[in-house]
Amino acid sequence: MTVGLVGGLGPESTIDYYRRILDRWQQLVPGTAPSVVIDSLDVQRALHLVATDRRALVEYLLDSTRRLAGAGASFVAITANTPHIVFDELVARSPVPLLSIVEVTAAEARRDDHRDHGAEAARRHGGAGERDRVAGEVLQEGGDEGRGGHEDG
Repeated sequence: MTVGLVGGLGPESTIDYYRRILDRWQQLVPGTAPSVVIDSLDVQRALHLVATDRRALVEYLLDSTRRLAGAGASFVAITANTPHIVFDELVARSPVPLLSIVEVTAAEARRDDHRDHGAEAARRHGGAGERDRVAGEVLQEGGDEGRGGHEDG
């Protein structure tokens, strides 16, 4: 299994996800390292496309998923929230399954809300806590929760 990360769209977030994946891997398989490929995109270009041209944003992100697939990624996660506004379009055309950090976080929030209702559950589902959950999902599920994985054409 090789994890593909569309990074750079929040450079600090990309670094944080990568470190958390490595940390979680060490808990699961001590003394080894996961196979991770990161394609770092230009955050300023992505933000411009979010504001002006969603179709071009899809193509920009799709190009990244293609590069990651070509590098051997089994599945891909995007390490920023904003690009998820075009997630469904990406899923439909991505050559590999995509793991939605938004869906993973929402599912965990629903599970927690059933356990402890209220503000405490909501507080835990942002920032670093979200990244811990996604890192665990990436490694424990091996991308099985991803959607898509279609050949473009």
